Amino acid sequence: MEIEVDTKKRIITVGDWVLNSPIYYNIRNENILDVKKEVLMSNGIDFKPIYKEYGAICFRSTHKIICEHLGPYFNRRIVASSLSLWIDPIRRYLDISSFYSTGFKNYYRVSQVLRTWKHLQKVKCADKDNQQNIIPLITYFGATPEKLKIKFGKGIWKKLCKKSKTTNKYIVIILEYFFNDKSRVGGVINFDRHLVVLNTLCRLKASLIAYIHRNKYLIDDFRKDVHRTETLFFWLNDNALVSNPNDLTEMMYICIDTERMSNHLGQVFRPWKRASMIKRHDKFSKAITARQYTDKPFENLPEIDNKITISGINILLLRSPWQVANEGYEMNHCIASYIELIQSGLYLAFSLKSKNGRSTLGVYKKGSRYIKDQHCTFGSRTVTEKNTILAEKYIVNNLNKLISGNSSCS
Repeated sequence: MEIEVDTKKRIITVGDWVLNSPIYYNIRNENILDVKKEVLMSNGIDFKPIYKEYGAICFRSTHKIICEHLGPYFNRRIVASSLSLWIDPIRRYLDISSFYSTGFKNYYRVSQVLRTWKHLQKVKCADKDNQQNIIPLITYFGATPEKLKIKFGKGIWKKLCKKSKTTNKYIVIILEYFFNDKSRVGGVINFDRHLVVLNTLCRLKASLIAYIHRNKYLIDDFRKDVHRTETLFFWLNDNALVSNPNDLTEMMYICIDTERMSNHLGQVFRPWKRASMIKRHDKFSKAITARQYTDKPFENLPEIDNKITISGINILLLRSPWQVANEGYEMNHCIASYIELIQSGLYLAFSLKSKNGRSTLGVYKKGSRYIKDQHCTFGSRTVTEKNTILAEKYIVNNLNKLISGNSSCS
């Protein structure tokens, strides 16, 4: 049986088997048997793979039987036929309007391929008019630029036209994930449901839109509570360094935590400016810590001078549950979970500060010796600064000297 391609009807046939969609254009392996089985069964040939004694498929013997009916390298030939029929004629427009769904070359979402074919004339007209950046919107909404302008209104349309094709791709992917095609009735999209989301996305900077696209949980939050998440997006847009993903993440959690803590304390939350938000975050975290933890010092702490400075690094032994918990809040890590160990005398926590940054050192007692357990900066990131590592070694060495009675840490 031979593979036949009908470009007018846009179908591939193998005997009685008919394929009218691009679902098999990216088969990556001859050992994938699904399509071969489907073709053989459609032509009345009962197909059963041959198995080895221990249960694995014997591909050599199985392929030998398949080749008798379909010829060699059937998957490879189906892929080539599918590419020539569905992908190659519109590849340029697919590259404009969609991203590869994985890192593999020649991989596009099937839904995007079908939509591009369906609205090909509209896409070609936009390309001819040098409107490539709105092609992702044309294929998603299935409408001409003129209709989109009427449906969106001049404000949204003007902002979308100013955005690059890459940013508009991100917007379309966010819309696809947000609505999950539930806004389509009979294949026709509901414009009104999209306007609220589009109005929000249009007002954001390109880097923030890309960040939202990469972090799908933000789209889930947006779907659950549009107003609250919209407020967060606008705050990040105005206050975070949107070109820096690390700063975006840090500021996002500071804003979310400040709102949560202000509600816990009975305070009114407002989208304050960056400096004011950070200040309130620290103030609220200390207030909550004070409610939960006592400032009474731990018993049986080693006698260490709290005014130690090594290579420009100030070393502070955390002497109470409140100090330990506050360190955890300020540094966004889990040192507070060691409070019980510190109370039992098996653990010590230190705060190290310098002009280059801040870190937290945890030291546990094993028998008659102190051993470093962990040393991290904000968000449990590993310490790399040379002088801070030297200060860490100084602390551990002098604790052990103090135990042995040879010297003190003062």
